[in-house]
Amino acid sequence: MENRLFIGGRKILVTGADGFIGRHLCAYLEHNRPGADHPKLIKVVTDVRDAKTIKKTFERYQPHYVIHLAAKSTVEEGRNNPKETFDVNVNGTLNILEMTRLYKPLKTIIISTIHVYGNNSHVPLKEDCFPQPSRPYETSKACADIMAQTYAESYNLPVEIPRFANIYGPGDLNFSRLIPKLLRSIIRKGSVDIWGGNITREYLYVQDAISALIKLLTAKREKLEKNRVINFGSGEPTSVRAIAQKLIAISKKSIRLHESQVQMREGEIETLYMSSAKAKKLLGWKPKVHLDEGLTNTYAWYKEYFSRYD
Repeated sequence: MENRLFIGGRKILVTGADGFIGRHLCAYLEHNRPGADHPKLIKVVTDVRDAKTIKKTFERYQPHYVIHLAAKSTVEEGRNNPKETFDVNVNGTLNILEMTRLYKPLKTIIISTIHVYGNNSHVPLKEDCFPQPSRPYETSKACADIMAQTYAESYNLPVEIPRFANIYGPGDLNFSRLIPKLLRSIIRKGSVDIWGGNITREYLYVQDAISALIKLLTAKREKLEKNRVINFGSGEPTSVRAIAQKLIAISKKSIRLHESQVQMREGEIETLYMSSAKAKKLLGWKPKVHLDEGLTNTYAWYKEYFSRYD
């Protein structure tokens, strides 16, 4: 697992920098570091579960800001390997929070997810909705989320906890996730099979997620006050069936959509989306990339990506 520190003016430690969101975030930071004409990029390769190496990293570089992205990030990973999922998502986050307590960076951002709300019928979900996770991934992220709130409150630390909708966009090579999986089928197989077509989720384009992180990173503490948890979503809840239909239309291919009659996964939540009103009110943030535009951009990236291997 790769972490990165940008040296030049303020130092920013990003865990999970080699992941989908981490790569986009680091690319942004490299090109948009205020007051740093020639920022130096230092790579620190370690596992966030390795408390000793994490401590040495903080001791050596004394980061001003921390953005903790490293995680096991899918329901499938959680189901197939719950122990490792809890270990990375809970103990890895605990290591970062403990270093935050000891070294007191100006701000620490612990990435959370809409999935901490679990099987909650109060949609659109607001930040004060009580988390009701049931599966290992959801529960591990809820534990990390609550730990972050606890450290922030108990030690008066500037810890922020953004809860993101499902993030998609160019460069996501985790093909267990819906949009990359659908695009691979459309581009390489010429056919699409889905199940759970009525399952409805909220999808946020990756650049909108990056803008949310930057807003949080630069917001003054007094502006946020005790609002440590903030939702970031697109405001466009969309069914699996509609996502597949949109991508087929974007591809301009004659592809038949086949819906499997396989039952939903155990514990699957049919409808999950949230309110981003607090983000708009406190940070002036709102998504700029609508779903159709984001899917079009994403399709173009995957089409070019797969063309290299055909």
